[in-house]
Amino acid sequence: MTFIDDGDVFKVCDTKADGHGVTGTLRGGSNHLTGKIVNLKSWDDGGDSGCDGGNYDVRGNSAHDMVLCRHGGGPCKVSRVFEENE
Repeated sequence: MTFIDDGDVFKVCDTKADGHGVTGTLRGGSNHLTGKIVNLKSWDDGGDSGCDGGNYDVRGNSAHDMVLCRHGGGPCKVSRVFEENE
């Protein structure tokens, strides 16, 4: 999963031809009632060539991270925390 700051574009790429896709989730902020991190947007990829994804307007004053999970199981990978460059 990749964040492209110019245009706030997210790309999710399934690079293994193993029959399982992936889901990439953008997270940011926290729910003030539960304290849990908020899932903002998710994109799936798999079963076709190329990558999938889309746009999400990331705000510069808030920390975000990305989580990539394989549909076939195994641990999810979490990115470093980032903010949009102004």
